[in-house]
Amino acid sequence: MSLAGKKIVVIGGTSGIGFARAQQASAAGADVVLASSRQDRVDAATKLLGEPAGGRGLDVADGNAIAAFFEEVGELDRLVHTAGVSLVVKPLADTTPQKARTVSERRFWGAFLASKSAAPRLRDGGSITFSSG
Repeated sequence: MSLAGKKIVVIGGTSGIGFARAQQASAAGADVVLASSRQDRVDAATKLLGEPAGGRGLDVADGNAIAAFFEEVGELDRLVHTAGVSLVVKPLADTTPQKARTVSERRFWGAFLASKSAAPRLRDGGSITFSSG
């Protein structure tokens, strides 16, 4: 399947699995849009990918920011969501409710909110891919 001319959005696309997917899509001719928690990481990753890659910093726990991001993106062909805070495995007794909520806000709700905003903008044959990393 050719990705030439397709718009691929990769949330969590500045490192690891997300960046590898962005590299593959870019090499296959896709227009890649990255989103990550820090703009400096987005800038560094898009520089490595080269033109026409772009993107911006995005708090995946902020539904309004996600909606605004996809409003800017417009129509797209693929959404790849790999964003999330690093999991630190601790005994349950040492895990605070706030830490557990933070993980949930980023990993589950971030993916939910991104999908909700992206789905109406997906072109025919589009897809959404989740990776928990």
